[in-house]
Amino acid sequence: MKKQNKAVIGAKVGDEGKGKIVDSCAEDSEIVARYEGGANAGHTITVGDFKFVGHLLPSGAAAGKICVLTKGVRVDPYQLIKEVDEFASRGGDLKGLFVDTGAFLSMPWHRILEWYFENRKGVNKAYTTGRGMCAIAGSIGLRLDPHMSMIFDDDELRRWLGVFYRSFEGIFQLPDVQAAVATSHEAGEVDYDHIYTPDEMTEYLTAIAGRMRPYVRDVRQYLFDAWSNQNKRILWEGAQGMWLDPYWGTWGNNTQGLCTFGGITVGSGLPIEAVGYKIGVDTAITHRVGNGPFPSELGDYAITDKEKRIPKDQRTAWIAEMREKINASRASDQEIGQYLRVVGNEYGATSGRPRRLGWGDPVFTNYFCQVNAPDTMALTKLDYLTGLETVKLVTGYRLGQSAVSPNQMPFSPKVWDQIRPEYTVLPGWDDDFTGETDFAKLPANARQYIETFEEIAGCHYGYISTGPDRAHLIVRQ
Repeated sequence: MKKQNKAVIGAKVGDEGKGKIVDSCAEDSEIVARYEGGANAGHTITVGDFKFVGHLLPSGAAAGKICVLTKGVRVDPYQLIKEVDEFASRGGDLKGLFVDTGAFLSMPWHRILEWYFENRKGVNKAYTTGRGMCAIAGSIGLRLDPHMSMIFDDDELRRWLGVFYRSFEGIFQLPDVQAAVATSHEAGEVDYDHIYTPDEMTEYLTAIAGRMRPYVRDVRQYLFDAWSNQNKRILWEGAQGMWLDPYWGTWGNNTQGLCTFGGITVGSGLPIEAVGYKIGVDTAITHRVGNGPFPSELGDYAITDKEKRIPKDQRTAWIAEMREKINASRASDQEIGQYLRVVGNEYGATSGRPRRLGWGDPVFTNYFCQVNAPDTMALTKLDYLTGLETVKLVTGYRLGQSAVSPNQMPFSPKVWDQIRPEYTVLPGWDDDFTGETDFAKLPANARQYIETFEEIAGCHYGYISTGPDRAHLIVRQ
């Protein structure tokens, strides 16, 4: 089996820092490919003074690699062109970009439909980023969605859009839907100030066809030839994480993309042999944006969601004061969660919402490793814990009086809500290791934390992030 390719996916719910690991791995790759998800994903790349937040454009763009979006990516052409232009305006040099002709289009209608269905759920809302990803999956399943090649054919596009609109016209005409759209520019829930007719949507999509034309091609054929015949090195870039997988994650609060290594073959059309060396990305603390089960959460999500950001000019003093309070055992779980959020600036790259934070959870990582069999793992955000006298790690789950094995992860949202974590308490560390590249030079207690994480997770962490920059990385054999 050829192993020259690499694949990077998230072990939790996304936001693990995959962008940095992709950027690092891209240095010895020639092509970086997104194979699932859409503009609901967000990744931040920092290289020296260069910083870029992308949603569709692969992270490998910062490393100067050819970037591709396969058929498995739901593409909003306006969002993609916006990112291409912003990347260039910041001094980035995009070496190449290809989008599959069969990639399904992300349209304003999808955001409206997602708003409608989410608001019909009541307490079971997933609190998505509002980009319409699950609505796209639903309309694809109903065989209604136009794909990328159709923006170059007005008649074909208009025909498909007419069928799509008629299928959901009853929803679009509902008073509460029209009211939500009419006020969306203020409320921010739906990003469009009116509901497009099929003719308007046709004009909307074909208006950007000229900008998109140089990028659109048969990506499956291109990637297969690059891998099989030209022996080029491909880096597969995942979005979100396995906790959000519709099959193996927390059902009811999941995304539409396949967040496992197996999703690469579905989204790209290449065989399993093309996946190559598999890297899972995990975090030393755990986080989640939106609703859904979270056994190790610090605090109450209802409070977190309303939390106000600490002004930049007050952050340093606030962090020092709160750290002292935590070390004196006077801080609540809610305050510890906010402390970690402020230290790491943990706010969604797409939504801007505060991320729910909790102690590190290698128990779920054990399950991730069973499903995915990664060749190695990457651990990020360890530096958030620097300065704390003690830190916690999840060692197990309990449901009532019974232990829950990683072999028996529940599917039911009701059961997930009843799970409680068990912890071990480990000594913390004070030394700042930002930028360290030698594992042996990490503080002894930080090394103990990593080794305990590995033991519980049942997998090896070959990459340890020590800061936001590309160079801030320990590589272990």
